[in-house]
This record gives sequence, structure tokens and C-alpha cells, in this order.
Amino acid sequence: HAAGNGRVTGLIVSPGSDGGRAFAAAGFALGDVIVSINGQRISSLEQARAALGQNGEVNVIVDRGGMAVPLHVRLNR
Repeated sequence: HAAGNGRVTGLIVSPGSDGGRAFAAAGFALGDVIVSINGQRISSLEQARAALGQNGEVNVIVDRGGMAVPLHVRLNR
């Protein structure tokens, strides 16, 4: 989901079909908004997909309640 409330622009993350296990293991919390992936600002799903690539590890910055929180996320697709 794209979020743009005048304060934060990015992608809202949400738990997947596994009941949220991968979501929590990656360090995400409910309400997190991805604002950057590997240093690239993210404001659309297309930008996120391009920044993520296929597999590997990425550095993600999320907005969590107004604070920038860095996460190191391992991708398995």
C-alpha cells in the first residue's frame, strides 16, 4: 500500500499469508512504512520491486511512529 499523509511517503508493510512469521523475523512491526531500500527513496511498489532485485540482503529504512528505523533484511523469493 502506498502511504502519503504529508509527513511520510513510502510503502506500508503488512504480515503475509504465513501469519506474520517472516514479517516479524525481518524486524518489521505493524504500521511500519518503508521509506528507503538500499539508499533509494521509495514511494511506489514499482520502485520497491526495482530496488529489491531477486535474492540477497538489503538495507531498509522504515518510519516507525515518526522515527527512522534501519533494518537489514534477507530476501528469499
